[in-house]
Amino acid sequence: MHSFKSTFSKLFIASVALAFTFSAVAQERGSRDMQRGERPSFSSLDLDGDGVVTFAEFEQSDVPNNEHATIFGHIDADGDGQITEEEFTSHKPPRRD
Repeated sequence: MHSFKSTFSKLFIASVALAFTFSAVAQERGSRDMQRGERPSFSSLDLDGDGVVTFAEFEQSDVPNNEHATIFGHIDADGDGQITEEEFTSHKPPRRD
């Protein structure tokens, strides 16, 4: 019985720690969250501030249906694996009827 209590206590503490971690991540992302349908700013996607958005950076954003690869491919006009600010601002999302 002592082993069960010890294991339960450890699991409970780990669960509380995870909850705090997820809460901190959610608060950090809260500043980047937007209303559904609202387009993010280029700077909010360019996480390292180097002037281009890589696929790894783009994957961290919220996109419809988690279609990161499809959307990234549409925006990356020259197919070099990076989105420049010019590509981003000139891209027109497809209309959804």
